[in-house]
Amino acid sequence: DLTANRESIRASLSLDVPFALPEGIPSEISVNLNGSYNELSDFGQLTAQGVAVTWRPVEQARVLISLQEQDAAPTLAELTSPVVLTPGIRVVDTATGDSVLAAVLSGGNSMLGAARRRSRRVGVQWILHDKPRIQLNTDYEHAETTGATRTLNALSSSFESAFPDRVTRTEQGELNSLDLRPIQTVRTLREDVSTTLSVTKRLEATRVRSTGPRPTKRRKSGRPGTVRLILSHRWALRDQVRLTADQPALDLLDGDALDRLGGTPEHTADLSLTRWNNGLGLALTGRYQSRTTSARAPSRLTFSSLLLLT
Repeated sequence: DLTANRESIRASLSLDVPFALPEGIPSEISVNLNGSYNELSDFGQLTAQGVAVTWRPVEQARVLISLQEQDAAPTLAELTSPVVLTPGIRVVDTATGDSVLAAVLSGGNSMLGAARRRSRRVGVQWILHDKPRIQLNTDYEHAETTGATRTLNALSSSFESAFPDRVTRTEQGELNSLDLRPIQTVRTLREDVSTTLSVTKRLEATRVRSTGPRPTKRRKSGRPGTVRLILSHRWALRDQVRLTADQPALDLLDGDALDRLGGTPEHTADLSLTRWNNGLGLALTGRYQSRTTSARAPSRLTFSSLLLLT
């Protein structure tokens, strides 16, 4: 049996510095400085640091600007999972477009190193109404990561071009075996705009009790119920991955793909509607994502848009 464990020693510091504005100006400004240190027993040192500026021009609105830089370690599973070679796995060979049986190597990769993520974010939070509470959040984020770990679940032409030693073929060019253990990318770049609208209404149950010529209402005992609606949308502006130093970056929004479902959808939307009252609840969730493409295969593949309701 293989046993792995991870222990950590953490320390963090966060300092908030408010700024006094001239009298008569209702807005508020504060600066947050933060940092952390994390020592992993199986990996080593990880650090993080950042700065954030919060501006509240009016009581109902808040603007947040932040810069963050942090290390991230691969998971224990990505590092130490048993390496297993499984024959007879059905794989789509992107070189020919055929579905073939091949031996697939899976498990951990002990050679993975730490990733370094740098992000810039600008967010606006606006409370449109108090009762019911209606809140609108919009965030722009630009994130760049060096050395990110990525686990693949399928063969792609981009993967084979970057890691030819992980794909073996017969003399006739037929796929023989495939190594799908985690890889460490050189650089990833993501840029997106996210918008969330939330509506929350508290339900106050009442009952009528007659105490005279005019009935009076009394609140029913117990916790009041809640109806909550959350609508969110993510617009992907950029999603690029550079697998190796001598390969160009892959554009996952423009035909490149690293899994069997094509690239990254440009638009993704989520719906959550819940109602809770007197211990009973109902929930409706939904997800929409726009179509994706894989244009680097022998023939262009288009995956239609997806709508799920549960």
